[in-house]
This record gives sequence, C-alpha cells and structure tokens, in this order.
Amino acid sequence: MSNVASLLRFFVFLFVVSSLNGCLLVPFVQAFKESGLTESDRMALLPPRLKKFSDARMFGNKSDALDVVMPEVRTQIAKQLSEVGEHERIVKSKVEEVEWSDSATKAKVVMKVESYKVTQLIVTTVTEEQEWEYSTSSGWLLKSRSKVEG
Repeated sequence: MSNVASLLRFFVFLFVVSSLNGCLLVPFVQAFKESGLTESDRMALLPPRLKKFSDARMFGNKSDALDVVMPEVRTQIAKQLSEVGEHERIVKSKVEEVEWSDSATKAKVVMKVESYKVTQLIVTTVTEEQEWEYSTSSGWLLKSRSKVEG
C-alpha cells in the first residue's frame, strides 16, 4: 500500500511541476526544428540566412556576409563582394522565387537587388541567382551567386 501511495505522490508532484513550468517539451521541440531534420524545417531555416546575407551586404559588412558562404567558395564570393562593395551601395534586396530540390537540401534563390553606383546616385535593379545548400552541421550556406541578364 505504501508503494501505491508513493507512486501516487510522485505523479501528483510531476503534474504540479509540469503545470507550473509550462510545457516541458518546448525546448526539445524547438531544438528538433532548428536541427532541420524535416523538409519543412529546412525550408523554414533558409529565410533567416538569406536575410543575414542580404543585410550584411546592405550595410557593407563583408565578414558577416561571408559567414553564410561555403568555405570552398568563400574566396570567390569575397572577390565578387569586394568588386561591388566600394563603388556600389545596396538599397534593398527582395526574394522573388525559391526553387527547392533534393528534399529541400538545395535551393535556387532568385533575388532582386536594388543598388546605386556611388558616383551616379541612380538606383538600378539587378536579378541575382543564388544557390544554397543545407548541411546538418552548418545549416544553409551560399554555394554560388551570379547576376541574371534580362
């Protein structure tokens, strides 16, 4: 009989503690979503990375922009950013389209980038194609970027 009473007290204690602290599973569920194990979780993790890259470019912070670039192409992207950085200022970036592939481990992003040349002060819009890849260890990383003509 004392085992039943002890067991009952234990369950009452667990119930009281869990009701006072809210849901105990929230941190675990959040960590699972941030791990990107499901296709929809990976899709949800891309927009913050795109924003980080775009904001870093807009504010001229090349090192922050390169934080979300694959190590093997970092030198190439750094060169692209340096060529534009001193002579051009970005005003706005907007995602036009995302094409997912390989169960949302790869994404082709079409982005409109509005900028002006420092000497002209005329805003022009350029379409960029960016290729991003997801890895469980690093999250989304930029693989390539290029301007689209037309």
